[in-house]
Amino acid sequence: MPFLRSLIRGPYVLFPLYPLFLLGSDTVTQTLIVVIVLQIALMTWGIFSPRSRLLVDVISHGPRVASGGSKPMLALTFDDGPHPTFTGEILDILARHDAKATFFVVGVNAERYPDVMKRIQAEGHTLGNHTMTHPYFLSMTFLYSRRKVRRECAQASATIARISGAKIRFFRPPANFKNHIIGEAALHTDHAVVVSSVISGDTRRGRNAEAIAARVLNRIRPGDIVGLHDGIEPGRWSDPDRRRTVEATKIIIAGAIRRGFALVTLDELLREPEAAMAPTPCLQRL
Repeated sequence: MPFLRSLIRGPYVLFPLYPLFLLGSDTVTQTLIVVIVLQIALMTWGIFSPRSRLLVDVISHGPRVASGGSKPMLALTFDDGPHPTFTGEILDILARHDAKATFFVVGVNAERYPDVMKRIQAEGHTLGNHTMTHPYFLSMTFLYSRRKVRRECAQASATIARISGAKIRFFRPPANFKNHIIGEAALHTDHAVVVSSVISGDTRRGRNAEAIAARVLNRIRPGDIVGLHDGIEPGRWSDPDRRRTVEATKIIIAGAIRRGFALVTLDELLREPEAAMAPTPCLQRL
């Protein structure tokens, strides 16, 4: 794995070989083309496949088998909040079912809605870091420098901690896209990178609440981390209506409970020794 990571950390790794195109035989040229195509394919998979650990050590799920006769666990996560309306409605639903969840919040939204942040923390849910400004995901993956990515991580966690008093352990990059710079930034700021093992598709146009819930309930297994959206990333030219996510959350929670799942925070899900944890310092303290 370390060798593959060093190989695919960008075309610059192969720059010293490029002059061989001018000097080499057809066999050398063809070999270099194959290597470059393989590099690009691996890099693409590492960036865009949420559960790939090729570029970054990520957490994609918790224990697949319940321990000690306990219920199988499922973690619902909500990105892009908080939102003054939708987050509150989701918190109401969670409270009615005595369920817990994790909210990956955007720093600037946290500053706008501190009361919602405090309510999330007070009701026993976990807060996670979803960057300070939610940069366009391709920009953060391909254009941002190490310093800028680290600043996005560090500022968001500092803001969330200042408002809520919570210690932030988990980081989720926008759209679950990640590269080695994002992984290094998370390690530098003492975060574990958490992605979704079940992607709800609640941001896709034309998909109603029933379809979102069905997609999730048809895929969940013990230990899964479900990705949903309760908020709106800053800078959007239009505000998407997250009402269908709210309605889907009702159906998902009811269906999961009927199947015997316990709906828990990431803190609880990843406290189990069998959890698929990334080897980062913050998780060693859980």
